[in-house]
Formats: sequence, structure tokens, C-alpha cells
Amino acid sequence: MSFDISELLTLYDVVTFSFPERYEDLMREIIEKATRLFGVRRLAIVLREGKRYKCIERWGFRRDEEVLERIKNGGENSFIYLMRNGDQGLLYYRASRKNL
Repeated sequence: MSFDISELLTLYDVVTFSFPERYEDLMREIIEKATRLFGVRRLAIVLREGKRYKCIERWGFRRDEEVLERIKNGGENSFIYLMRNGDQGLLYYRASRKNL
């Protein structure tokens, strides 16, 4: 089995993910890893509160309304992960390349 040095560094980055105690530090860690490892240009974490959805973190967006617009319209290289089929919320990201 042959490994490229960049593959080994990526693997190291993934397995050394820390879980900081402070919410702000955890969000910064998620954004930093997503942009570096996956080439993410936009990222949003949206949680469901009753019948409404609330954007708790966003990166690459100016306003929360822009997040909702992107989620509705999708777009090239966009990905939406529904947490428990959307009952808990969702994770949205837009990658810089198509292979994600």
C-alpha cells in the first residue's frame, strides 16, 4: 500500500480532531478543518427549534438570510446533510471542487 505524504497529513488532521470545551473553540476547529481538508468555501450549521430553524454558525456568508437562500436553491458543489432527517437541523457546505 502506497501513501502520498499529503494523504498521511490529511489522515493525521482527521484523527487529531480535538473537542474543545468552549463552543466558540469547537466551531473554530470545525471551520478550520473543513476549509483546509475539504476546500469548503461556505459552511452553515442550522438547528431546529420547534417549528423554526436557527443558524447557529456560518462561515462564508454575510447574513443568515443568505444561508437560507443557498439551502433552498442549492448550487454547484453544494452539500446538505440532514440531522435525523432534518428533525434536529442540518449542515450545509459548498466545496471549491466537485469531488466532495
